[in-house]
Amino acid sequence: MDEVEQLKEDIRQFQCQNTFCKGNVPGSYVVDSKMLFVGSQPSPLSDMQEPFTGKDKDIFDNLLTFLNLSRKTVNITNIIKCCCPKLQGTAIENYQRVWQPILIRELDMIQPKVVVSFTDYFPEAALEKYGSKYYRRRHPASLFYKYGSEEEKLDQYLNTFRDVDIEIE
Repeated sequence: MDEVEQLKEDIRQFQCQNTFCKGNVPGSYVVDSKMLFVGSQPSPLSDMQEPFTGKDKDIFDNLLTFLNLSRKTVNITNIIKCCCPKLQGTAIENYQRVWQPILIRELDMIQPKVVVSFTDYFPEAALEKYGSKYYRRRHPASLFYKYGSEEEKLDQYLNTFRDVDIEIE
């Protein structure tokens, strides 16, 4: 079993202590990509196969298209891998600590040069050894809580990514 498959298997086998957990969602990895997108946790509406497959899937995919990327060219993960409804506040911080060793394994495997995080809980200091460019942006699901047409909301959201430098030297 190669490193990617071993990591995915370890994530699937990890025992979550939350009785409401629906299961664990491993990241989606492209071994030769140095671009990483990071969410906080899987959506309860997730298909449980990869990150960003809940109701925010279309927005995330539009973002990738806007950046001239696709799911086949980037790494995508969540800090918390278990799909537990209603994790908030200190519960998220506790789960983040539990899952951090797996996140560090992901970072060591990917060695990202560009990281876009959709969460406040990303341990930015962990990127120092890779010399990564780091961008913190609002989560794609934030569009569901704004007023306006779908097109206007998407345009406003995508405009916040105009400064993201995806060029990898």
